[in-house]
Amino acid sequence: MNISEKHNGNIFNVKYIIIAIVVSLLNSFYYDNFAIMLFLTVIQSLVLIKCLMLGQDVKYLCYYIIFLSTSLESATFVGTDVFYGFKAFRIAGVNLGAIFILLPLIKLVLTGKLQHPFRSKGFIGKFIKGVYIITPIAFIMGLFNLLINDNNIQESITNIGMFVDASYIFLFVAAEAIVIYTIIKLNINRIDEIKQCLLAIVISLSINLVTSLLFQNYGNRGGLDSLQVSNIIMLLFCTILLPFYSDYKKHEKIILAIITGTIFLLGITYNTNGKMLIVAMIIPILILTIQLRKKMYMISWFTFMGILFIVYFTVNIIIPRLSSNNFLLSTKLDQATSMFLFGNGWLENMPSSPKIRISQFLNITIEYFKKPWFFLEGKGYLGTIKDHLSLFTDVDEFTYSKWQIENGLYYVLHETLNTLYLTNGLIGLIFFFWMFKIIATKIHKSPWIMIGGIWFVFFYAYSITISIIGITSLIIGLMDLDIERNDFQKTNNQSILQKN
Repeated sequence: MNISEKHNGNIFNVKYIIIAIVVSLLNSFYYDNFAIMLFLTVIQSLVLIKCLMLGQDVKYLCYYIIFLSTSLESATFVGTDVFYGFKAFRIAGVNLGAIFILLPLIKLVLTGKLQHPFRSKGFIGKFIKGVYIITPIAFIMGLFNLLINDNNIQESITNIGMFVDASYIFLFVAAEAIVIYTIIKLNINRIDEIKQCLLAIVISLSINLVTSLLFQNYGNRGGLDSLQVSNIIMLLFCTILLPFYSDYKKHEKIILAIITGTIFLLGITYNTNGKMLIVAMIIPILILTIQLRKKMYMISWFTFMGILFIVYFTVNIIIPRLSSNNFLLSTKLDQATSMFLFGNGWLENMPSSPKIRISQFLNITIEYFKKPWFFLEGKGYLGTIKDHLSLFTDVDEFTYSKWQIENGLYYVLHETLNTLYLTNGLIGLIFFFWMFKIIATKIHKSPWIMIGGIWFVFFYAYSITISIIGITSLIIGLMDLDIERNDFQKTNNQSILQKN
C-alpha cells in the first residue's frame, strides 16, 4: 500500500453524511420554495460564520463544501429560472458561494496565515503556481482585448459587467485553490476528515438519485427529463473507480461499490451528457492502469477478460435496451461515439456536440494565425473567437448564450483544453499538459488524484459547485503525493545513515 493511500480509522463520518443527505434532499425537492430555502440558507450561513469566528477552519471548509456542492446551480439543468439555495441567494449581487470563500481568504490574509502561491513546492506547488500564473495574465489580456476592441467587442457588449461575469469563475477557482491549500496545509493532520466530507457528499448524491427516481423528481437535461440533483453528478460519476483503490478495506470497498454503482447506473441512464460518456469509455482503461501500475498482473488479466465480457454485454444488450426507451442516453451516446468514427466528412457529419468542441479548438488556432500577437498569452477573459469554419451549426442556448449566438462571437467554450487555449494561449496549453502529465502518471496513486484530475481535464472553470469538489480532491491528491515522497526520502536518508 502506498503511504499516500493510508487512512486512519473509519472513512465514513456519520455527522457529515447526515448533513449532506439532508441538505442535498432539501435542495433537490424544495428548490422552488422560497421560505424553506431561505430558512436553510440562513442556517447554513450561521453555521459557517460560527466556524469562522471560532477558528474552526477544517469544519468551515467541510461544511462549505457540502453546502455549495449540493446546491442547484444552473437554470438550464433545473428546468426553471426560479430556484433558490446556497449558490443562488445573493448579497449585493454576489452569491453566497463566492462570499463564503472570500471571508476565510480575507481572514487568512489579515492573520498572515495565507500561504504564498509562489512559495508552494512539490506537486501541489506546480498546480498552485500554475493557477496564479495563468489567472492574472488572462485578466490583463481580457482588459487589453477590450481596450483594442478585438472583434469589435465594444460594439457588442452591453456593459462592463460582462467582463466581470466572464472573469468570475476563473477568479473563483483561484480563490478556492489558495484557501483550500492553506487550510489543508495548516491542518495536515486532519486531512482524513476532509476526505470523509467528500465521501459523505458521494453518499448523499446516491441517496438523492434514488429518492428522486422513486418520487419522480425531474429536472432538465438538454430539454429532456433528468433526475433533479446537483451538477456534481457530472464529476462524481467517476467514483465508480473508488473500490479499485487500495485505500479502503474489503467491507468499505463493498459499500463504496454499491454507492458508486448506483450513481453510475442512474447517472448514465437519466443524467448523462457527452463528458460522462467519454469518462465511461475510459473507465476500463483506468481500472487496468490502476492494477498494472500496482503490479497486480494476475488480477489485471482477469479484469481485462471481465471488461471484454462487460463491454460486449453492455454494447449488444444493455445499451440498445436502455437507449430505445431513453432519448437522452441514445442521443449522447451517438454524439460520443461519433468522435471515433473516422472517415470522409468525419468532422462535418459529426453531431453538433462533439463537432463544436473540436471546431472550437480549430477556430482558436485560426484566430491566432490571424492575430499571432495573442498566441503566447491568449485572449484573456471575454476574449472571443468567430466561427471561421462555419461548423457551429444547430447551436442553441443549451450550447451558447443568446448574446454569443446573436453576435457570432464566442468566449464560453467547452472542455478545459479549449478554455485555457483561448484565455491563455500557449501558456495555457503548457499548464494543461503539465498538469495532465502529473495526473496521467499518478492517477493510480490516489482516488483523489483521479477525481481531481477528471475535474481538471473536463470541468476547469465550468461550474462552481463542481469545482469545489474537484479542486479539493486535486489538492488533497497532490499533497498526498508530496507527503509520500517526503516520507520516502526521510526513510531512505535514515537507511543511508544507518549503513554509514
